[in-house]
Amino acid sequence: MSNVVGNATERVPFYHGAPFDDNDADIILRSSDLADFRTYKVLLAKASPFFKTILSLPQPPTEPVPLRDGLLVISVPESRAVLEGLLTAISPVAPNYPLATSFDALLLLLAAQKYEMTSALANIRAHAPGDLITPANAFRVYNFAWQHRLVEETERAARITLERPMTMETYGPELQFAVGPALHKLWEYRSLAQQAVGAWLLELSQGKIEGLPSDSQDDENALHWWETVLTERCTGEPQFIVEDLDLEEEETDACIRKWWTDFFEEAAKCGRGVVPHVALNRAAFLEVLMEHVADEDCDICQSVFTVEADMDMTWNKLERNLRERFEESIASFNFF
Repeated sequence: MSNVVGNATERVPFYHGAPFDDNDADIILRSSDLADFRTYKVLLAKASPFFKTILSLPQPPTEPVPLRDGLLVISVPESRAVLEGLLTAISPVAPNYPLATSFDALLLLLAAQKYEMTSALANIRAHAPGDLITPANAFRVYNFAWQHRLVEETERAARITLERPMTMETYGPELQFAVGPALHKLWEYRSLAQQAVGAWLLELSQGKIEGLPSDSQDDENALHWWETVLTERCTGEPQFIVEDLDLEEEETDACIRKWWTDFFEEAAKCGRGVVPHVALNRAAFLEVLMEHVADEDCDICQSVFTVEADMDMTWNKLERNLRERFEESIASFNFF
């Protein structure tokens, strides 16, 4: 709302309206765009240690008290949409959170954190869409969240950035939003994850993954497939021999296929992916397998690796194993 006098435009406060228009309200919060919200001191004090302190301070006798309709007015820097979201989070009304974009959500979370509204923070996070942070916006979200110490959003965004290469080609225009310390932390985090995934891939190239094979009854088909991979000699290419590999509680030499070793060593060397579902690329694996089968006319590898049910079970087990290693590597990382 505004009043126009000559060529000047004077902005004047206006009431936001329902549900913040109760006649028995005892305080007004005014947004940066001059929307007035009638609410209650007790709600603010209970939800926010910040407001509890503010409301307990005596008003200096020499300063004019901002009033509207006899109620104390406290002006805050948040917009009308953000202030409405905050107040619905702490009031007995239906929540109305501005979560259309990641930036809207971050501003709301930032305000809740600034005013120490712990319960509101948890409630807002619970209502946020699962796809609010995506590979396309994760780098920008990470930098904003890191600068404002939004810990959960920093960690979530950092994890999602792992799905894209950390290169100038990827983030060139978005580097304007980055700050040096935040960027360094992200690089450290990425390096930890990359080292863990790379080490695991090298182990896999030699058939030495902890927990595989397994003698669990549930993994019987996976166990059979894995042992066949390690003990059946394929044709037409040199074999890598791994001595004293523990298979079914017996020690035996394993014949690791050269194409298998080459594939996983190359994956580890080039940093094909940092997150498990990217690093352990089944489609690329099958492509290399079929090239080997065609080039070497290798019936053994074709028969072993095309038993779909057994391979599915083993591949899923490999993914779980890598995911566990990945999670362990980043679990204790501290961004602040």
